[in-house]
Amino acid sequence: MSGNQAKAAIGNMLKNDGRAEASALLRAKWTGHFDKAIRSGDGLAGIAMPPREPIIGKWFRQGELGFIYGPRGLGKTWLAMFLARKWAEGSSLGGLTEWKVQGVRRVLYVDGEMSIDGIRERDAALSVGPAPGMYYLQHEALFHLTDEVLNLARHG
Repeated sequence: MSGNQAKAAIGNMLKNDGRAEASALLRAKWTGHFDKAIRSGDGLAGIAMPPREPIIGKWFRQGELGFIYGPRGLGKTWLAMFLARKWAEGSSLGGLTEWKVQGVRRVLYVDGEMSIDGIRERDAALSVGPAPGMYYLQHEALFHLTDEVLNLARHG
């Protein structure tokens, strides 16, 4: 079964409330993926991967995940929005060579905490010009426009 056929089959099963069948199909699909990808240390060395493109300096590259941690009120959201905005604008982060932005990017900032007014105010304060690649998925806007709650862990 091809990838597109599997997706169609899963979609049809879920529409027909065939969740058990869909679950079994997904389990089989992912078991196959894991069988291909789980390797020993020597096996990992044999996988040719393309180099990851730098986003900021040499320390943040495409496909990496980072966390900003600190006490409440320290400025974590300001920093995250600042970085996202600079990526979307392709703007410099000051004179710090370690923080040089490597080109313009499309950025999706996912917010599940702040009020929409707070996000709007911070976006305006951080803007130095238009950033057509800057997008927000804001939890209040999602609820207001769709009556859905932002829950990335919910299945179905």
